Amino acid sequence: MQMIDNEAAQFFLNVCSNFAPNNIRYSWFKKGISQLKSCAVLYDNINDNARYDKMISDLADYSLIRRDRDTFSIHHILYECIKRSCESEKNIWASLGIGILWRQIFNKFTTQVARNKFIQLAPHIDAILIRCNDNISKKMARLSHFMMYGLEKLNKYQNALAYEKETICRIKSAYGNYGEKLASTYNLIGVIYMNMGN
Repeated sequence: MQMIDNEAAQFFLNVCSNFAPNNIRYSWFKKGISQLKSCAVLYDNINDNARYDKMISDLADYSLIRRDRDTFSIHHILYECIKRSCESEKNIWASLGIGILWRQIFNKFTTQVARNKFIQLAPHIDAILIRCNDNISKKMARLSHFMMYGLEKLNKYQNALAYEKETICRIKSAYGNYGEKLASTYNLIGVIYMNMGN
């Protein structure tokens, strides 16, 4: 990491260490740019297309990422090293990562494109839910609910129920014991059990 003379690139990897290491989409950062305003140097570099591409190119040139057309991956050993080096500031970088993924949430699963989009997102949401299991923000609650919702839409009912208790706890912590969000979660759980024939 010391070989990269680009502070934004280092910050970028810090944020990415909260996702799964493979198949991170460049477009997520552009769509979630509003969530990066608290980190001016990263926001400015991603908001400018030329600077964003230069930052990605620098990381690829030093073999810190493997660059593909729409995605990039971080070498697993480097990924673990970054996670360890960021541990004392985990909440800072995790908060930015949570915001990026939260901006990707959608509701309509009527097309194969939408289902594929969820499949691409799922490992990264799962990774951040595990890494930040003590985060009780509304964004994390929404991400947990989205995982259940998406898996239900893919007819993966047992997988969806694996998030049942976690989602209820997160929704209650973030929104309280009553209200629309909790009702929506219980309704989703009911739909899952109904589809399973229970």
